[in-house]
Amino acid sequence: MSERTQELIESDIAAFVETMRYKLSANKHKGYWDKDSLLSLAKRAQEELDEVVDAILNGTFEDVQYEAADVGNFAMFIHSNADRMQKEKQACNS
Repeated sequence: MSERTQELIESDIAAFVETMRYKLSANKHKGYWDKDSLLSLAKRAQEELDEVVDAILNGTFEDVQYEAADVGNFAMFIHSNADRMQKEKQACNS
């Protein structure tokens, strides 16, 4: 097993983000996610994770990468909406 250097970690992150951006661009017709509930996004992330498993079992390495990027995007949607909700709550409490 290779050593996990910071350079290797940064390279892995950059490659993942590049694929996430590609998938976001390919799906931009689906609109923004700010109106989706956290729970609905989590359920959709689970569906995407199921697609990762299917790609591992039946697809190519590229399929696995694309499906993993979809999972990452849904995790980002959840993070983004939770952050927005927290800021809105703080603004109401100020």
